[in-house]
Amino acid sequence: MKPLSKITKTHHVLLIFLAIFAISAKVQAFKAPFRAKDVLPLLPRQVSWPIMKTLNNAADLMPSFVGAATAENNSILQWKGACFYNNTAWLEFHNNSGTEFGGGTLHIQVSKAHSWTCMDIYVFATPFRVTWDYYILSREHTIEFKEWESEAELEYVKNRGVSVFLMQAGMLGTLQALWEVFPLFTNTGWGENSNIAFLKKHMGASFEERPQPWVTNITADQIHSGDFIALSKIRGRWGGFETLEKWVTGAYAGHTAVCLRDDKGNLWVAESGHENEQGEDVIAILPWDEWWEFELTKDDSNPHIALLPLHPDIRAKFNETAAWEYAKSMEGKPYGYHNLIFSWIDTIDGNYPEPLDAHLVASVMTVWTQMQPAYAGNMWNEALNKRLGTQNFSLSQVLVEVEKRGSSFGALLAAPEQDNWVYADGKSASCVVFVFEMYKEAGLFGKLGSSIQASEFTIKDAYSLKFFENNVKATAGDTHLGGEDFDHRLVNHFVSEFRRKNKRDISGNARALRRLRTACERAKRTLSSTTQTTVEVDSLFEGIDFYATITRARFEELCMDMFVRCMEPVEKCLRDKKIHKSTVHEVVLVGGSTRIPKVQQLLQDCFNGGAMVVYGMSG
Repeated sequence: MKPLSKITKTHHVLLIFLAIFAISAKVQAFKAPFRAKDVLPLLPRQVSWPIMKTLNNAADLMPSFVGAATAENNSILQWKGACFYNNTAWLEFHNNSGTEFGGGTLHIQVSKAHSWTCMDIYVFATPFRVTWDYYILSREHTIEFKEWESEAELEYVKNRGVSVFLMQAGMLGTLQALWEVFPLFTNTGWGENSNIAFLKKHMGASFEERPQPWVTNITADQIHSGDFIALSKIRGRWGGFETLEKWVTGAYAGHTAVCLRDDKGNLWVAESGHENEQGEDVIAILPWDEWWEFELTKDDSNPHIALLPLHPDIRAKFNETAAWEYAKSMEGKPYGYHNLIFSWIDTIDGNYPEPLDAHLVASVMTVWTQMQPAYAGNMWNEALNKRLGTQNFSLSQVLVEVEKRGSSFGALLAAPEQDNWVYADGKSASCVVFVFEMYKEAGLFGKLGSSIQASEFTIKDAYSLKFFENNVKATAGDTHLGGEDFDHRLVNHFVSEFRRKNKRDISGNARALRRLRTACERAKRTLSSTTQTTVEVDSLFEGIDFYATITRARFEELCMDMFVRCMEPVEKCLRDKKIHKSTVHEVVLVGGSTRIPKVQQLLQDCFNGGAMVVYGMSG
């Protein structure tokens, strides 16, 4: 048996050799027999996996849209692959099968591989079919379409071609991505740690272990009607699903519920997504003790639960009778998967985490339609028909019709959901839409209620609305003070600006606010490196484009009171530890908002310029 130290030393030498060889191969411009990345899985797990995890991630499971191969003259699709750096594709129509609509051949020419051991994986799709192939040899390859399914497919391919998607990480990267996703759904400690690691890696989330006891000492007597409950599940089937949902929507919670008191003072929890005895997800009203006992002792997804009490001023508006009437009218109705799928897509671009886009969404829907047509019909076909103004169109027919109208599938997905839409399975609502339709019925939106589409709300929208109490302080920080607060100030400023310029009030339109907030977040980041920027949103409200300029000085003026509050935890830390400012030599700033120049200046002033401030760390 070889000594461990000798084995380790050998692998160190091998890794150094691989690195040198890969670099020299790049410099000398010849094809390497292998690349370090290709052989990493052959090395011992403790050596290879830490490196592989930095190279690939779950997003690599998603194919990237390369383009569409068509039969038009002088129209050859070109791109760079993960393995082969020079690739072209074109489409040729024929009728070798002698059928009514004929068929075609997709030609794919691949060359200039970076090594002899690499491989490219591709997915090819039309609205009527999806297929895949892999290539390891530099030559021309073909995909045969013996017969187009219908005249509609033939016309679509003539006009739009065959969509080509690349698995960007190649074979080994794709396998590694699968390995990252698989444990998310396991009901184990491994699964829990994997979900936390995924959120840290892909969303920049940070987690701190709470001091024990982990269960709060809050009593049911302290909870009021309308109080909001946010849950985050981090293991098992629902834990994995919620983790991916958070990644897509940008929210840090995956499920919501709302509290209600009856006329006898008893506390209840109303939620959409309760699993009934038949295994169906429905809207339910449960006694608090029953709901709380289940979450504490029987829910194997290990939910982390946060209670967000309504602000007293908001609670005073809450019409408890109207809320109960709405909850009882919805009890037993199905979970609104239509809301879940479409509510977070507000614009054609800028909605999707990389590498998701509308092309990929269409292809995923096509695959599921082929595998589970009834499931697809319930989940999205009817919703797409409502947006298109058609009836009983299949997914492929919807895609063809969109092209005929000169629009795009991305624009169709961005069409807002409507509260009055009723689907074949009856009135339904997702968890957060159920809560906000109740808030709407209970009068929390006031006169704006009639113009609000609660079905457009996401969980992220919910806890950004400032409906809730805001008085919890951390030991050395304000847990409710951060980037979203600065964004909210900008949003309010530009809502007023839009009202002044256009005589229109968008404060009750969730979709418009969400799009404006995205633009404000971008402007805030830009103002950290420049003194002036613009906020632009096309067709923000009722077809009106919004354009405005804001300076760094104006932004600082709007947020100055919060910037000053940022210094309070610093002073508190120094007092608690009995540390004098003159003895502090270095201060490390964590979090995106610490890049704001005014925050940095105030911190320098706090220490009279006597401490080195390290900027730019994200947390």
